[in-house]
Amino acid sequence: MANTKNKESMAYKNKLAYIKRMNKLNKRFYVILNPKTEGDLITWLEGRKKGTYVKQLIRADMAKHNSEEEK
Repeated sequence: MANTKNKESMAYKNKLAYIKRMNKLNKRFYVILNPKTEGDLITWLEGRKKGTYVKQLIRADMAKHNSEEEK
């Protein structure tokens, strides 16, 4: 495997270029939680993979919504 620790190496530069391209393609959404009013949500999310968890919730909601439309 190529050495990506050396910041002068071609592998490292290629990795940075790849990350830059991917960041342009991917969409980001930010959620700000207030610890005073939404502390329960913060506690619930601690220890979970937040991105994966939110995506699963959205997909479940989409499936539920789509099944309701078919009725």
